[in-house]
Amino acid sequence: MPHRPRCRPGWRGPLCNECMVYPGCRHGYCNGSAWQCICDTNWGGILCDQDLNYCGTHEPCMHGGTCENTAPDRYRCTCAEGLSGARCEIVEHPCAPQPCRNGGTCALTPGTRDSPSSSSTVASIVVRGMRGMSSMGKPFGRSAATDAKEPKSSSSATSASSSSGASAAGTSSSSSSISGSSSSASSSSSSSSSASSSSGPQPMKDFVCTCAPGWTGPTCEINIDECADAPCQNGGTCIDLIGKFRCECPPQWTGDTCQKDVDECESNVASGLGPCINAESCRNLPGSFQCSCLEGWGGPTCATNLDDCVGKCKNGATCIDLVNDYHCACAVGYTGRDCSTDINECANFPCRNGGECVDFIGHFKCICPPGFSGTLCEVSDGPVASSNSCPHTHTLMRTDGARMVNAKSSHATGGFIVTCATSLAVF
Repeated sequence: MPHRPRCRPGWRGPLCNECMVYPGCRHGYCNGSAWQCICDTNWGGILCDQDLNYCGTHEPCMHGGTCENTAPDRYRCTCAEGLSGARCEIVEHPCAPQPCRNGGTCALTPGTRDSPSSSSTVASIVVRGMRGMSSMGKPFGRSAATDAKEPKSSSSATSASSSSGASAAGTSSSSSSISGSSSSASSSSSSSSSASSSSGPQPMKDFVCTCAPGWTGPTCEINIDECADAPCQNGGTCIDLIGKFRCECPPQWTGDTCQKDVDECESNVASGLGPCINAESCRNLPGSFQCSCLEGWGGPTCATNLDDCVGKCKNGATCIDLVNDYHCACAVGYTGRDCSTDINECANFPCRNGGECVDFIGHFKCICPPGFSGTLCEVSDGPVASSNSCPHTHTLMRTDGARMVNAKSSHATGGFIVTCATSLAVF
C-alpha cells in the first residue's frame, strides 16, 4: 500500500498542495493559502454565512411586494396597497393580492369587509380598485418599520408580522377568505356560461373582476377567441390576438375581413391590362379576372402561344409554329401551303430521245424508245434501221457533229448515228 504523506494543518492532497478553507466557512473558498474563507458572490461575514442578496436568493416578499436588501441577511418589503406584514403576507381585503389577471380591475362585492354598504349594482360600489399583476400599487402606509430578518421559527415570523400593528392580526381572516374564493371561482365558471364569454364584471365570493378587452373568466384568465365566429371572409385565415383579430387574405381579396375584391386589372397602370400580357382587354371579376387574348395567344394571362400547327401540314411535312400562323416544311415530292400538292417531276420533260416520263412521289422514271437506255434515255444502243422504228409522233434524224440534220430517208446513211426526235434542232 503506497505511503500517503501527512500534510501540515490547512493542506491536503497527494502532494499536500491543496489548500483547505477555514473551519466553518460555509460559502467560501481558499485561494492558494491555508485557512482562508474567501466568500462566494452575494455572501459575506467571517465565515461567509451572511446572505448579502437575501432578496434575490429567497424572494421573501409576497403578493408582488418590492424587496430591498438592507444588510446581510436582512431585507425590507414594500407592500402594495391593502397588504401588510414583514413579507406582505397579511391581506387587508380580497383585492389586495391582485387576483384579477391580464389587466383586469378588481372591486369588492357588497357586504365584504372594507366595502361600503350599498344595494346598488357592482359597478357603482367599486372601492380601491386594484389593477392586474403588472401594477405594484403604491407602498402600503402601514408597512413594517423595521428591517425583517429571515424567520427562524413560526413564533419569530409572527413577531415580525405583528410589527405592522393591529391590522396584521385583524386581516388574517381575509387572507383565508381570498384563498377560499378561488374554489368559488371554479364553480362560478362552470355554472355560468355568460361569465366565460364576456369581458364584463366577473363575480367572485368577495370581489368582482372587470376584465380588459379580450379576456374573460372569474379572474380574467381566459383569452377570448375572436376568431371563433370565423370573421374572415373569402378564404381568409384568422389570427387571434389579445382583444382583436387579424385576417390574412388571399391575393384576390383585401380589407379587415377580406371583404373587398382586389381589382387585378389595375395592377399594371401603364398598360391598363393588369396581369394580362398579349391581350386586348382585362375584365375584373369577384376574386379573379379575365383576359381577352389577341389572336394566337391563350392561357389565363394570354402568355401562351397557341399551337397553330394542329392538323395543318400533310404528307409527313414538319410544321413550324408561328404567332397566329404556321409554316410547313414539305417532304420531298410535295409542295403547297399544307404540302398537299404532289410535285410533277415530268413537267420539265427530263426524258431524252423520245423517252416517256412517268411521275412518282419525289421522283420520275423514263421509259426509253428502242435503241436508247439510261436514266434519261441518254445512251444510244446503235443505229436505227428505218423510220418505222420511231413512234408515229417522232421523226427519224441523225447527228452530224454538233448539228442535228433532218433525216427523212428510211435508212441510215453515211455511217452517222440515226436517232428519233420530235423536231429538228440546232445546238
